[in-house]
Amino acid sequence: MENNTGSNKAIAKLVNECESVVTDFSKELKDGLEEKKITIDNIEMLLLKTISTLKTNLIKATEEIVNESALKKKEVSYCEKCGKKHVITSKSSNLVINSMLGELNLKRPWLFCRRCGEGYSPLDRELEVNENYKVTKALVDLVCDFAQMLPFQESSDVLNKHFNINMASSTIQKISEDIGKKLYLNEKKESDELYNNQHKVIDKVIAQKKKGKLYIECDGSMVAIRGDGWREVKLGIIFSDLNVLNKNKPRHIISEKDYVAYLGTAEEFKKMLWASAVKNGCLNVEQIIFIGDGAQWIWNMVDELFPDAEKILDFYHFTEHVHDCGMVLYEDDKMRETWVKDIIDGINDGFINETLLKLNTGDYKKAAEIKEVKALKTYLENNKERMNYKEYKEKGYFVGSGAVEGGNKCVIQQRLKLSGMRWSKEGAQYIATLRSAKKSKKWEKVKEVIYNKCA
Repeated sequence: MENNTGSNKAIAKLVNECESVVTDFSKELKDGLEEKKITIDNIEMLLLKTISTLKTNLIKATEEIVNESALKKKEVSYCEKCGKKHVITSKSSNLVINSMLGELNLKRPWLFCRRCGEGYSPLDRELEVNENYKVTKALVDLVCDFAQMLPFQESSDVLNKHFNINMASSTIQKISEDIGKKLYLNEKKESDELYNNQHKVIDKVIAQKKKGKLYIECDGSMVAIRGDGWREVKLGIIFSDLNVLNKNKPRHIISEKDYVAYLGTAEEFKKMLWASAVKNGCLNVEQIIFIGDGAQWIWNMVDELFPDAEKILDFYHFTEHVHDCGMVLYEDDKMRETWVKDIIDGINDGFINETLLKLNTGDYKKAAEIKEVKALKTYLENNKERMNYKEYKEKGYFVGSGAVEGGNKCVIQQRLKLSGMRWSKEGAQYIATLRSAKKSKKWEKVKEVIYNKCA
């Protein structure tokens, strides 16, 4: 009697069909090779066709077996709200689940409470089907990976073309932003706890074990927010000098780095930066080196969180300010280049005070020139304790914020700042969080959220 059940019949049928498919594949492959009428591309297409047929047969058998198992169960359950006994609806309810292999079409009983007007399927709970979107966890992982990399519509197109998975761009957006939100909230909670309990972390530090240097850089990138114009996404990058290859070359490689992206106030951003710095060993290094563009909020943050850090004004921001001033002062290219070189070389060679004396507003008559010279001098005076480039280079420190500038492009701009893009504030944050995890090579954090393994 047991052998006559629907599931056993389905299995027997599956075995026969798969055996037939594999036999046909083997024959066609052997014949092609013997007749020398087959290329590697023909073999590839033959493999793909065979795998597709096997997959179709396996999915069909899976549906039959799961459906039979679900429909024959007669569970007694009671409403969680009113306590009344559920009734089993006379008709089975359809459930379509998107998976890495395509759609699974299942039929399952539906338990219904007549008093409350609500119901559920035991099979959904047994299979841990997501109530918000009927998608397997492996596919959620793939969807999030594409969504952090490509626009939602392009992600949909790629899934369709290369995986034969039909999923609307709106569904991709919903799934990826949902996972991004959960990851963001986890990180926000952790950063708040670390920031509010700094003394507990610091007390655990063992001084004699400190080694190496930790670099921290900050910058921002503007993103278009619907109804709110352009808003800045603050980005931090943290890396150890022990993870820098080709240190003595102009183009070095940072093998391991950690990105932090936050769309909001400096007050909240600093908590997330602190948490990332702690996790990257900021309390166990000989020296923290913080490179910034001169914005006062950055230096205030450094003074609070990393009081012993070596603060460096980004060399390229410094030279950019000098070049901008030179453009206003001199129309002649040679005169401008000479003046700019004189200012930059003076600072670079350690003659900071002497160079500042050269920026005398009395030497200029035009209002625009006076204004520009005054602005440059103020900028340099406010940062002169952070421009000891000669000393920094002698110590082997990096003096440019190229790492975070590059991070702005690859983490933020290449995904959030494409032509015509407008984001909700929340959506921008959640996708930036996913992308930061990806570019930090810490996608396992995303997987922990997807597979419900977060602490």
